[in-house]
Amino acid sequence: MKRYIYNILLLGLLLGISTTGTAQRIFDGEISMPGELKQVGNTVYLNLDIDINDLSLNTNRSLMLTPVLRSSTQTAEFPPIVINGKKRHKAYERSIAYSDWEDIQPALVAVVQLKKNQARPTLVYRETLPYSSWMDDAYLEIHEELCDCGGEEALDTSERLFSGIDLEQRFYAVTPQIAYIQPQAEPVKNRSEQFEVYLNFQVGKTNILPEFENNQAELNKLDQGFNVVKSDANISVTDIEIAGYASPEGSVALNDRLSKGRAEALQTLLAQKGNFPASVYHVTHGGEDWVRLQELVEASGISQKEEILSIIRNTADPTQRQNKLVAMGATYRTLLNDYYPKLRRVVCNINYSVRNFTIDESKEILKTKPQQLSLNEMFLIANTYKEGTNEFNEVFETAVRLFPSDQVANQNAAAAAISRGDLTRARSYLEKADSRTPEYANNMGVIYFLQGDYDNARAEFNRAIAGGSNAARENLEEMNKKIEIEVRPGR
Repeated sequence: MKRYIYNILLLGLLLGISTTGTAQRIFDGEISMPGELKQVGNTVYLNLDIDINDLSLNTNRSLMLTPVLRSSTQTAEFPPIVINGKKRHKAYERSIAYSDWEDIQPALVAVVQLKKNQARPTLVYRETLPYSSWMDDAYLEIHEELCDCGGEEALDTSERLFSGIDLEQRFYAVTPQIAYIQPQAEPVKNRSEQFEVYLNFQVGKTNILPEFENNQAELNKLDQGFNVVKSDANISVTDIEIAGYASPEGSVALNDRLSKGRAEALQTLLAQKGNFPASVYHVTHGGEDWVRLQELVEASGISQKEEILSIIRNTADPTQRQNKLVAMGATYRTLLNDYYPKLRRVVCNINYSVRNFTIDESKEILKTKPQQLSLNEMFLIANTYKEGTNEFNEVFETAVRLFPSDQVANQNAAAAAISRGDLTRARSYLEKADSRTPEYANNMGVIYFLQGDYDNARAEFNRAIAGGSNAARENLEEMNKKIEIEVRPGR
């Protein structure tokens, strides 16, 4: 048997101490070793409360118990515990007295002298080892060495005590890299303002009477809009489109002439005011405005709504369509009085170009007339703020609101939504973005990653990397680190 000389330490021999783990028994069930084996930070802690009241040990013998942490490839020993019989303990003390301590590696040990008719104390064992990653799959066994003292047969065996270490939950924080696309600058920023004017005309007439019905208020509304455009030094009007429409009473041919004549009448009136040269005005006409009527009915709660919509959608000839509506009696009178007046309208589209702005100018324009900015100008504004801030997010929300169908605007709005943790909205924006871009793949990978779907995240990151995305490469590396640190095989 290997010979040990120990630094004697009585480790708080307490009776009836509470335990923190399920009782484990060794040495043919004579020794109970409840406790815990846990890792915290860089240390593995072994805490045992050893009950030896049932231990039968010859007075001449010595039992050494050594906790051993063992994996398939490595082992590490905790300091052993020595339990001596009465006579053997005297020999043990003499060996210490005559030993040269400088040549001996001491180990922490609790030594208990066993006496008849005396309660045996619980041995409180608290030891540590430096933590190493190989220990993640290790188990703890107790190596039992019973000396061959006094002519008795020696015992050298091991028993498993804990199947593994209670590993500390590890967390590796990752801040994913989110990808944005800088929109292309617009060589010329072409914009349009639309004004709808609802004018009342005498039956069969096309001339505009300002004093008739509500015409003056409608014309004032149009004048105000034109004055705002005219006074804006940042824009240059290129043309003004005037489109006339009519309600479907009477013949189709008549309504076509009326819609054209009424649009021309408004053109003449506006040209006389001198706000813009006559050459910028262009007149078109749409005749009977069935499209607008369908929109109004769809948004309404009118009686026989579905029948009306079926007639509009499924009756190709306008005259037959109108006759079927007239045949609906009271419902038709509701259409005639409440809906048809909204079809007698003139729509003015003022088309203009906007000059380019500096970043400081763009910030001011964003507050008042954001429609005059390009996506590129808004992108430059956003990048003056820290990613994820309210100011940063609001710029991209404004951009996608003004350009709801633009793929880049939706891509960047999705990225901003991810940065503030709104993954549901981010997905909805990405549905309108270009799925072929590496930025799209990276940001989808980030969404999957944040949701804990590492397999799909890895697939998207690899797709983005193939497209040249450095952000995706970094995200994949960080995700793999997180998995390696937090997810332990077989645990």
